Amino acid sequence: MFLDESLGISGLGRARDSAYAFGSLSQGAKEQLLLCLRVAAAQEVAAEEPQVLILDDALVSTDSARQERVLDLLSGAAGRLQVVVLTCHPERYRGIGQAVTFS
Repeated sequence: MFLDESLGISGLGRARDSAYAFGSLSQGAKEQLLLCLRVAAAQEVAAEEPQVLILDDALVSTDSARQERVLDLLSGAAGRLQVVVLTCHPERYRGIGQAVTFS
């Protein structure tokens, strides 16, 4: 992953000159990449003390095929982080964690 001068993601690949532009990725791929970055940053900070990772409908554009892999990522992260997911689509997160609903 390559960053621009503003620390925004400019591209992905093995070399900057042949990297895929971040803007050319699908919305779902962008969401997944940004989620992975958030999880990685939270895990780094959690090395010093317990942390909470709060996600607000971070996977709206993620397709069902990739959703399972994302759930695996979140389940694995829950070993070191308290993961809180705010969503209008609770069916996407069935089977992991404990659901709490508000009316």
